[in-house]
Amino acid sequence: MWQFLRMPTRDEFFLLVAFVFMAGTAYLIDNGKPELVPQFWVSILVLGISYWGLVYTRERLRLDLFEKRFAIYDNLLTYCSSLMQLGTLEHTPERAAEVEAAINAAHESFRGLGFHKAKALFGPDIEKLLNDMNRRFAIIVSQGSARSRADPKFDARLYWEQVQFTVGQASKLPDYFRPYLYFGDYKTDTGSGDFGEPNPPQSQEGPSLD
Repeated sequence: MWQFLRMPTRDEFFLLVAFVFMAGTAYLIDNGKPELVPQFWVSILVLGISYWGLVYTRERLRLDLFEKRFAIYDNLLTYCSSLMQLGTLEHTPERAAEVEAAINAAHESFRGLGFHKAKALFGPDIEKLLNDMNRRFAIIVSQGSARSRADPKFDARLYWEQVQFTVGQASKLPDYFRPYLYFGDYKTDTGSGDFGEPNPPQSQEGPSLD
């Protein structure tokens, strides 16, 4: 029954307003109350303004949500791409700025406050991805430190597995985030969904994390 409580699409709203406008005007005139017609028209105008105010508010909320989600996606992509270029997160004078930027991108997407923001913006699938990225980040940092010190405990296989996996995620991120970042052609005249936007594609599982 809840489907009947949804907001009408733009086309549905216009048809409803046109019907009420004509039927209401005819009713007032037929019942000898033409003096109420201007007041009735003003009421219809106020209804239209209220509807468009609601449309604007919803559009604004959608855009805000998209921007917050895209910021997480962008930082995660920056981290993966930076690791692809650097091959390490070890600080050296030559690449200090690049490494710091990669680590900041990690903290803005899947570590600390960035993770908690992402958890509030995405579903369990993205949370699982970010937890996995965080686990691998910790290994890359710890093993990278051992590598730079020539520590005999350095596990080259484990280290490069994490680096290669993370680098490989850069090309897979669009598939993971597509259900959340789909912005669609909702500003169309099709009127196929609430407020005239078409329904986005169904959420789907991202690539395997294995």
